[in-house]
Amino acid sequence: MDIKGFFRRALAKTKDVISGAFRSKVPEEILVELEDRLILADAGPSTAAAVIEEIRGRKPASPEDVQAALKEILRSRFLMNGLPQFSPVPPTVWFLLGTNGSGKTTTAAKLAARYKSEGKRAALVAADTFRAAAIEQLQIWAGRAGVPVFAMQEGAHPSAVIFDALSDKEIRGADLVIVDTAGRLHTKTSLIEELAKMSKSCDKCAPSSLAERLLVLDGTAGQNALAQAKAFHDALHLTGLIVTKLDASAKAGFLVSIGEQLPNVPVKWAGTGETLDALSPFDADAFVEGLIGG
Repeated sequence: MDIKGFFRRALAKTKDVISGAFRSKVPEEILVELEDRLILADAGPSTAAAVIEEIRGRKPASPEDVQAALKEILRSRFLMNGLPQFSPVPPTVWFLLGTNGSGKTTTAAKLAARYKSEGKRAALVAADTFRAAAIEQLQIWAGRAGVPVFAMQEGAHPSAVIFDALSDKEIRGADLVIVDTAGRLHTKTSLIEELAKMSKSCDKCAPSSLAERLLVLDGTAGQNALAQAKAFHDALHLTGLIVTKLDASAKAGFLVSIGEQLPNVPVKWAGTGETLDALSPFDADAFVEGLIGG
């Protein structure tokens, strides 16, 4: 996937919104307009104000100076290393978290397919035992990816599913185990706490195996995605984000807010479509170029 081309297409509408601030030739007039347009692009009022003040502090003398400073400042929000983490001794376990409809199940299969193609033994665990047909959906995607999947009956306790999965010879023999958890709203404290119990269950059966706690975010969620990220991070100490559904309807400025307010939680992957290979490592330079343009 040409990630630069993807972001250029996906963020075209947002780029048009932001670039409209540069109709003036006076830097201060541009900055006043730019702050409003960053808010329209879903960057959020506090982040937009912080970005503008940082640009203003550089005393730009021309529109080109403003644009160059804007790009540099936005890139600085994504400096964290976004490389995937693996445990020193297999199996490495990754939890996929998020709300219903964010794309967790398909993303789990995409990750498994990606690392299988790189020579790793990948497996999936169906810990979403509450949503109707969730287990069957993951089994279908596992079949497409050509990887084993561990599942129990609908309604089983997810912590028990994880414990039994990591006790299973085939799953425990994998290099990478990706756990598809049930979708839950970030406002439901009891469900968030349940995720912490699942993490403890994993530690009991395979100590030090849980290397990634990845939040899958719907790219069209806007500032609500920031609230989700904060709540999940407070409960579980997220290690990274995966953003899906970044298409023409996604403003995507919320990623700048997340980069500022959760600097230790890098964006690691971007979903680029519906097929198994439609998942790319997040490229901050390509994202900023798509957001701002030339």
